[in-house]
Amino acid sequence: MLIRTPHSLHYPITLVKVEKRVGDSVTRDDDLFLYSYTTKVKQGSRYEDEEEEVDKTLMLHFQSPYEGTIKSWRIWEGDTLTKP
Repeated sequence: MLIRTPHSLHYPITLVKVEKRVGDSVTRDDDLFLYSYTTKVKQGSRYEDEEEEVDKTLMLHFQSPYEGTIKSWRIWEGDTLTKP
């Protein structure tokens, strides 16, 4: 079965680290890979008199929705996905 990333992720995402290798067994909710994305967040000033929007890079794990064995990868560390 081919696993696709869901539409709900904050694209574009960049694959930071593959957590499972080809041949590894996985159970549901195992971390498959670590990815990063950039989003805008509100940040207060030093004196808290005003807020500004700044870009912040966040990292999350993508978890397996299924159980099984990794047969192959179609993405590599450093790849950027712009859509599912």
